[in-house]
Parts: sequence; structure tokens; C-alpha cells
Amino acid sequence: MVWVISIPVGKVKAENILKKFPYLLPYDKASHARELIREYKIRVLAVANSPNNPKIVGLIKRVNILNISSTKSNLQVNDIMEQPIAIIREDDEVDVILNALLKNNEWYGIVTNSSGEYKGIVGLEDVINYYYKNEPEIFNVEASVLSKKLEYLYEDDEISKAWYKMLEHDYAGFPVVKRDLKVVGSLTQHDLISKGYTRIQLESQTSPRKILVKEAMNVPPICIKQSDKVTNAVDEMVNKNVGRVFIIDDDGKIKGIIDRSDIARLIFEKKIKS
Repeated sequence: MVWVISIPVGKVKAENILKKFPYLLPYDKASHARELIREYKIRVLAVANSPNNPKIVGLIKRVNILNISSTKSNLQVNDIMEQPIAIIREDDEVDVILNALLKNNEWYGIVTNSSGEYKGIVGLEDVINYYYKNEPEIFNVEASVLSKKLEYLYEDDEISKAWYKMLEHDYAGFPVVKRDLKVVGSLTQHDLISKGYTRIQLESQTSPRKILVKEAMNVPPICIKQSDKVTNAVDEMVNKNVGRVFIIDDDGKIKGIIDRSDIARLIFEKKIKS
């Protein structure tokens, strides 16, 4: 179930829309971070200094987890954590949240109180969900206008190619197509983590048994038509809790991609920048 908050526009704050995901401690095992990211289907988790009055000292991203090889099972969180870029105060309003996330090219920000204590995580989807409920007219534009540069994977590509492509483009997911470009699935970092792949498997191009994209992809793909509005894309994102939708033609062939960052930039252009 997706919870959508209804609060007067301009009054919603991070504390109203954040999610209280658990946080990690620096000495937690990296395997525990993997378990939590897989369980909560989240891109990032906060790392705090202590269970008491936890103050933020870092964060763990999905890509940090996927970079661990199976031979390094003794790693701790402080071995792989990064410094957080987007720190959101719990009393920051929605325009400040959106601006901070877009400015830092992040989908999620760590929320703290004025003392720097951890309060939760807020993401682009939380901002999108809010506007979806309160100002849906924002999304009444042609979906094709937002479509970004088209990148995709073939179903018979090796999983190692998918991994390198994620790193090259800094994308968390791609559509998966047949050779005729008909969309048959999607592959995301979450799919790789949920299926237990490690860095060695993702990077191996010499393994006796090749792992193909179609073995790891998620089906069915979430698609809209070229004639649809952005509203249709947001409907799918909100109701199915997905980060991207694919634009297809009448033959089911890939024509474009819209993700949460595209929707967030549309909101920024229409409601905040203006």
C-alpha cells in the first residue's frame, strides 16, 4: 500500500513525509547492510555513530553493497560507507528538499534534527507522492517531452555488461529488450541485490556458466504508451512503487524512459523555479 500525505501546499516539511528506516552503526557487518537494503528495497541507509542520540557519520548505497566481493565477508559498514551529500533538516519544506536532492543529483536525503540526530530518510518519491495528491495538474504534459537518452539491455546480454553499464551511466536500472527492441522486462540494482549477486559474479566475463540478463530481470515491465501523459507515468510510479517507467510504441518497442528524477525536475520547473 502507498500512503499519500495531504497537507496544504507550501506547508509540508520533511518530518511529514520522511520514512523511518533503520540506521546502521559503523561496526555493523556489511552483510547486515545488504540484508536491510534488500528487505526495505531502499537505495541508501544512514550510518550513525551510536544507538543513543544517533548522529550521522555516513551512508551506505546499494552500489557500495554490490561492490563487495564474496571473498570479503568480514567487511564492516565503516569499510564501505560514504559521506552523505544531501542532509535534510526535519523542518525543511518541500521546495528545499527537492532543490537539495536535484542540486546534489541524489534520489534520497538523510533527515536530521537541529542537533544532527538521525530522524529518517526522504526521497524524490516522497515529494512526487505529495504533489501527485495535491497538485496533479502539474503532470498533464506529454510523457515523451520528459523522456531521457535511451539506454537499454538485451535479454541475452551477460550480467557483467549490465553491471558495467550501470556504473558507466550512473543508472540504477534499465529496460530489457529483445533484439527487435520489444520490451520484455527491467533490470535494477535491487534485482541484483535481491538475487544475491556479488561483485565477482557481476564482473566475471570468464565464468564457465554465463549469467544472462534474462535470468535476473524483473517482469512484467512497467510501460506507458507514447501518447500518454506524464500523469500516467506518475500513476505507475506511485501505485507500483517503481523508480522508472518505459515508453513504448504500439508494437511494444522501446521509445523512451522516464524516471523519478525526470518527474522531480518537472515539478521544480513548474512550481519552484517559476
